Amino acid sequence: MSESRPPPDALLLLAPGCPHCPKVLTGLADLVKSGQIGRLHVINLANHPEEAQSRGVRSVPWTRIGDFHFSGLLSPKELADWSGLAGTSEGWRKYIGHLIETQQLSELETRLAKDTDLLAIMLPMLADKDTSLPMRLGLDAVLETIPPEKLAGHFDLLRTLIENPEPHIRIDGIHYLNSSGHPQAQTLIEARLMDEHKAVRDAAKSTLDDQDDPRNG
Repeated sequence: MSESRPPPDALLLLAPGCPHCPKVLTGLADLVKSGQIGRLHVINLANHPEEAQSRGVRSVPWTRIGDFHFSGLLSPKELADWSGLAGTSEGWRKYIGHLIETQQLSELETRLAKDTDLLAIMLPMLADKDTSLPMRLGLDAVLETIPPEKLAGHFDLLRTLIENPEPHIRIDGIHYLNSSGHPQAQTLIEARLMDEHKAVRDAAKSTLDDQDDPRNG
């Protein structure tokens, strides 16, 4: 996810009779001409239906720009914006937000299962006090699917959550540190028993009480 990268390549899956496919094709072709996209590969699914099956594509147009996948119509501006963002950390933040906003959580879960380095982008999004509630709920839903050892591998980022100035983010930190099973998690959670905010203290106490409950053993 380097910020310095060559123009991304693009792939377009289309089919006869698709009303939006020609518009996306024209938009992508224009970006190739301008140099904002390096190469464009176009596949007609009428001739190669296996291409849709192998990618789990159910509707067209289906566009891939760099590592970003999109279903449906994209305007010329959207195509240009995503091609400019492909391969950057900011692009991944926006793409993760796009998947959550368009209720494609299963796609995000699939991407995260293949590349848990995306946690290095998702956890800071959770730590950002300006992240909206719907976005937080989407992030939470996906993060709940992550195996503990993968969360533990991003301990430093989890620590920034539990030490965040915002109480509700510290509560998130308590939850995810506990879920990670990291050896230092309990010490950090115990420190929150003295937190200035009652809700944080209560969250820490509840988490530690659950750890001591033999029914959770």
